[in-house]
Amino acid sequence: MIRLTDRLFAGTSDERTGNSGFDNGDQFFETDNETTYLYVSGSWYRVTPASVEISGIVDVDATGQGDVPVSLSGTVTVDATGQGDVPVTLDGETVAVSGDISSQLQGYDGSNWQDIRIDASTHSLQTIDYAHHEIHAGSHFKAGLQDQSMATSDTLDLLFVTPDTTKWAHWTMTAQATGEVTVSLYEGATTSSDGTAVTIWNRNRNSSNTPTVTVTHTPTVTSVGTKMTEKWIGSEGFKEDISGEHRGDSEFILKQNTKYLVRLTAVSDGIKAAVGGDWYEHTDKS
Repeated sequence: MIRLTDRLFAGTSDERTGNSGFDNGDQFFETDNETTYLYVSGSWYRVTPASVEISGIVDVDATGQGDVPVSLSGTVTVDATGQGDVPVTLDGETVAVSGDISSQLQGYDGSNWQDIRIDASTHSLQTIDYAHHEIHAGSHFKAGLQDQSMATSDTLDLLFVTPDTTKWAHWTMTAQATGEVTVSLYEGATTSSDGTAVTIWNRNRNSSNTPTVTVTHTPTVTSVGTKMTEKWIGSEGFKEDISGEHRGDSEFILKQNTKYLVRLTAVSDGIKAAVGGDWYEHTDKS
């Protein structure tokens, strides 16, 4: 709301001159350094300068008007409620704003804009990584297999099968052992039988979402496929598990419509071992 006082007279914008102003065809603004006048729909008004409140969409085209094409002094309030993503547009070569300026950072949750908060003690902005976010979203899963009495050359085989869709699995391998083992990942395995279904756990226990990847153990393997990686754990000089690696260093985005074989092989007798996978499922944004 711009307060207009004293309708001065009706007429065209050419019937009044001033020290400075602009004309956009329908409205004319001018000032004589003491009083501001506005020409609106055929009439001149004196503008009360105590405060200016602008509601709705404001579009200022300042192209070619210099460093400070628009000067707003005093109290200026822009109420953009319900005006969409870009309620105020400043279009020009340079826009200069002086004085106390406050802003509020918000994020969109898919339905509403929400305030982004900071840590009360340090005033730092708190974030979580994307894999952690997928736990909250109910799209992060894990599955595994263990054997508490393995002899040398015994194996644990897990088969991960991805669907023929573009909802891809962002996957990491997990394993641990009390003695020396090797853990290998193969892509494109072929089987005559996929084996026995393994329970897949949603890492958000309040979510009913189910994965698109299937997991089985002890498949009948006719070809292991192509070895992608192999790790050694549990022996001297190697750690006892591979679950603590930084995700960015160990994650694979599994190929759709493909079988992946994870094979743990014992290299020593009388050991306990477990092997598995941890993944979230995500469709790339277009």
